[in-house]
Amino acid sequence: MNRNDEFLALKEELERTPPELEGTVWRAQVRARRRRTANWVLRPLGTVAAAFALFVGLVNLSAPFASAVSGIPVLGDLAAAVDWSGSLSRAVEHGYVQTVGQSRTGDGFTAVVEYLIVDRQQVHIFYSVRADDPERPFEAAGFDLPGEEDYGLSWEFADSELRHLTADFPQGNVPDHLTLVMKIAPAAVPSAGHGANEPPEDTPGTAPKPDARPAPEDVQTVTFELDLDTEQMEQMDLIQVDRWVELDGQRILVDRLEITPTTARLILANDPDNDLLLTGLDFCLIGDRGRQYGRESGITAYSDDGFCCDNRVSSPWFDQPKHLTLRITGAQWLDTENDTVTVDLAAGTAEGLPEGVRYLGQSTEGQSRALNFEAPLMPGGRSTNLFSSFFTDGEGNEYESTGNSTAGYRDRGIFVDSFYLPGDFHGDTAVLTLYQTRWGGFETPVDVELR
Repeated sequence: MNRNDEFLALKEELERTPPELEGTVWRAQVRARRRRTANWVLRPLGTVAAAFALFVGLVNLSAPFASAVSGIPVLGDLAAAVDWSGSLSRAVEHGYVQTVGQSRTGDGFTAVVEYLIVDRQQVHIFYSVRADDPERPFEAAGFDLPGEEDYGLSWEFADSELRHLTADFPQGNVPDHLTLVMKIAPAAVPSAGHGANEPPEDTPGTAPKPDARPAPEDVQTVTFELDLDTEQMEQMDLIQVDRWVELDGQRILVDRLEITPTTARLILANDPDNDLLLTGLDFCLIGDRGRQYGRESGITAYSDDGFCCDNRVSSPWFDQPKHLTLRITGAQWLDTENDTVTVDLAAGTAEGLPEGVRYLGQSTEGQSRALNFEAPLMPGGRSTNLFSSFFTDGEGNEYESTGNSTAGYRDRGIFVDSFYLPGDFHGDTAVLTLYQTRWGGFETPVDVELR
């Protein structure tokens, strides 16, 4: 069996969802790190090149929490929409919500901005897109905040009526007014489920294919003018740490922790003498009585050289713990001297792969041609995109991938990352740029007492 046949057999097995997991959906992750950023995902963040993971997954409604807000009928749909997030759930439970209810109509649809949850670093926008004809559904295909410079956007493809958009302002410069331009298009593929803090374990699936994006002539735009509650923006708890820690033989400075009602933001700094560049961190916060606050937003921001300087986990704001400990359980690293993989498309080989990663060959799905790679799962059973979306041919000409998709299976301890080549690429060689060359968990977690 050659590698391409092996990949197709593996893919077929991965796509058979275990019976106990029927109905769950793996997450899709889109990242941008070192060069340019796809406009439909996010915008550059000034001196911070941000990478935003877009999650899709199953929403398991929490009966106790839904019951807690049942006395506030207007927030019932919002309680369900944020059930995947401990931070946002606690914000809704404490009434930290701004009701908007602005609607805009287009040809065949009505778009409504229903609610806002705002702090000094993030604006969470909850919206719906309702089709006039149920047989002709519409969805949000993109967003923009004209007039704003330092921000990033992330959103989910969701089956639920109330959907979620996050505008992140890493410099803490959320304005008191936002103009939101929403791009609406006919739904091109079946939607994939709402956001979750982590992908369901052992669950296969793929990201929406790039050729499912709407054609430009199908896109309509509507504009909302949103006034933000400035009182909510003033709240932040700053813990200055200034402590060096050693991880995998590299020195990392834990600078500070910024806690707002919707997120806890861990700010790190690099030691220029390090041999490897930190590109990802697995950690949580531990509060009173051992309560943990883990990753749920999927947002990480990177400095210009690709160092992950800004990492997010669930916020302990509404719990007000007296004691907080940072627990680091794993890390992802990049060897910047060996960060490219050269794929010989004619020979079916790939050189420069990280340890444990192998090339499975090409596959064709519809109009898309994919390069497929198998890699060991990351800590917690996570998968990730291995490569930047920008690549070159053998002569140094640059191209942009039309997307990535991942499929993971914990029983095998692996995931498959598919890198889609654009239709106008006909070269014999593709040189891909890696996001990380090494990753894994720590046998003994590294604890840092914060307060």
